[in-house]
Amino acid sequence: MHTKIKNINKGIAEVNAAAPPNLFIIDAVETMVKAQECRHGGCPTKLGYILAGTDPVALDHFGLQLLQEQEPRFKENNQKALKYIEYAENIGLGSKNHTTKEI
Repeated sequence: MHTKIKNINKGIAEVNAAAPPNLFIIDAVETMVKAQECRHGGCPTKLGYILAGTDPVALDHFGLQLLQEQEPRFKENNQKALKYIEYAENIGLGSKNHTTKEI
């Protein structure tokens, strides 16, 4: 999918629209900062979360906020991530607004 389509943001959102799951789970126990892979200079860091919910847009938006706390430089690049979130919200997949509950 990453190499076959022209707009990855629309592709991600449209896959979720075509086959919407009932539950979304995000493993945010550990993530990479400074790059997406170790071979490109990335460093693993602990976030300590597992996120779950029914709104993929709210989950991704909250996940983006968690990443920005761990990697301040990510704020410079978050416009790319926000494009997917805004597109997904505009086509009715969910809302950036969220509430959290610790379990």
